[in-house]
Amino acid sequence: MKLLNADTVSVNKHVISFGGGSLDILEVFKEAGITGQLILVPLLFYGAWIVGLRVFSDATNWTTPFETRRRNRVKLLDERLSVEQDADLKAVLEDQRKALVFQETTGILTVASRRHEFIQLQRRCGHRFGWTDIKKAIPHLQFNDQGRLRKHISLFARLFMGLFLALTFLFIGLALYVGLFIQAPTNLTPDASLAYPLAQLLAQLFLLGLAMLAVQPAIPIIRAIQLQRWILEENVIAVAQTAGALEEVT
Repeated sequence: MKLLNADTVSVNKHVISFGGGSLDILEVFKEAGITGQLILVPLLFYGAWIVGLRVFSDATNWTTPFETRRRNRVKLLDERLSVEQDADLKAVLEDQRKALVFQETTGILTVASRRHEFIQLQRRCGHRFGWTDIKKAIPHLQFNDQGRLRKHISLFARLFMGLFLALTFLFIGLALYVGLFIQAPTNLTPDASLAYPLAQLLAQLFLLGLAMLAVQPAIPIIRAIQLQRWILEENVIAVAQTAGALEEVT
């Protein structure tokens, strides 16, 4: 490398001059085996993850075209209901409107009987879980023939959750291993050894990003398992219905 007669540190493009010498950053990366693609890939993964969280988790500031279309459909249904004379068709229109309003409020689109079940469930667990949690758990919540929620999570779902949680802990463990136990090779040049901690940090960020991605499929199953506590057993529902019928008779 070219030596510079300078007593202070200065930066010119990708060359850093200090203490009478210079350090070419690109040459250091090349000697350490770090290419532009290796640096950009984990940063792109991490950046896409952060942007996705910021955009899609803030429902109050983000309106999708689907939400706009749904609100327009509610307005059209209101107009049609105000002039519709057929009782049967009016009942269908009212059910459609209720389903769209329920979806607008909770993010869940479902039939009337299941809407009632979800409302009752949210009332029981509202101090712990919101509608977002219930929506995430819906693919793993089961209903009986009467449309009631069942206390049951399939074995396949539990195995699926265990697999992705294992992958998550594996990536976290690898990130810790890279940060705590991997040391720079002794045969690196002094200049290349300066870039080794940067490569180590990028590897850790990449592995942590993979861990965050791996845990996402397990979250809905975890939510469904947590909600099982507030799903009533069928015999409890039958007793409650019988007690309500007796009260009406008396």
